[in-house]
Amino acid sequence: MFAAENNLGNALSDEGQSAEAIEHYEQALRLKPDYLEAHVNLADASVKAGLLPKAIEHYKQALQLKPDCTEACFSLAKTYAKTKVPDEAVSSAQQASELARTQGRMELARQIEDWLKTYRAGSSE
Repeated sequence: MFAAENNLGNALSDEGQSAEAIEHYEQALRLKPDYLEAHVNLADASVKAGLLPKAIEHYKQALQLKPDCTEACFSLAKTYAKTKVPDEAVSSAQQASELARTQGRMELARQIEDWLKTYRAGSSE
């Protein structure tokens, strides 16, 4: 049942219905609190809905469940940037870059490093 709630959340998110998607991701997490994918999806939908503190909370929970989740780490960096927390944004981006390199994902590492250069130059996107 938890996977079905997550999948319904994905379908709603794909349709731009972030608020409704959030409800289903939260239901998935009530059913399975350690469901990594639902934490990441909830965080992503929360960013879309402008609920940045909630997004940060769920990216962190995802990283507690899977510390080498590069995408969650990079998304956390970008969310910190949006909330004007530059030290955390830089730290998370550096960590995401290291994770990507360790995993042999050089293209992703380059994308993260490019984002970090742009961010440091004054742009948070």
